[in-house]
Amino acid sequence: MKLCKKCSTEQDKSLFSKSRCTKDGLQIWCKLCMQDYGKDSEHKRLRNQQRMKKRRAGYYLEVEKPKRLEARLKNIEACLWRTAKERAKKQGLPFNLEVSDIIIPTFCPLLEIPLKASAEKATNNSPTLDKIIPSLGYIKGNVKVISRLANWLKSNATESELRTFYKNIFNYLKVD
Repeated sequence: MKLCKKCSTEQDKSLFSKSRCTKDGLQIWCKLCMQDYGKDSEHKRLRNQQRMKKRRAGYYLEVEKPKRLEARLKNIEACLWRTAKERAKKQGLPFNLEVSDIIIPTFCPLLEIPLKASAEKATNNSPTLDKIIPSLGYIKGNVKVISRLANWLKSNATESELRTFYKNIFNYLKVD
């Protein structure tokens, strides 16, 4: 038996839905009270009015977005870890990294440009997680943090293209 907090009646536990938020694993309101709550048009109308007031006042743009962006900047390693885990799952690649495995250097090891995380938009200087050998996936020892520009160059150019570029770039830059 369990007491419903809404209607204050003691009922059988089978009349309560499951919940992960309570100690006993059951909702605090019985199923009947929950159904009535969902049908309560007055409640929905008031909730929508509150949302519209916030939207008109720019609350979502001025308050929530900057907070999320600041949180992302404070823990960029966790953000890189989370997105890498999602990519690994989508692509069916192995993943055994922990947030502590991601160390962001001050400068990109390939281009020697400063790494700067941007809350608004990714830039060429943004830190990215690079798989050294892509087929191995996101496993310990196979990832390093490099700049977005270096990662793009590494991903889109073949080894022979990079060698040819390196061989010819100095002659190309000479002014006659």
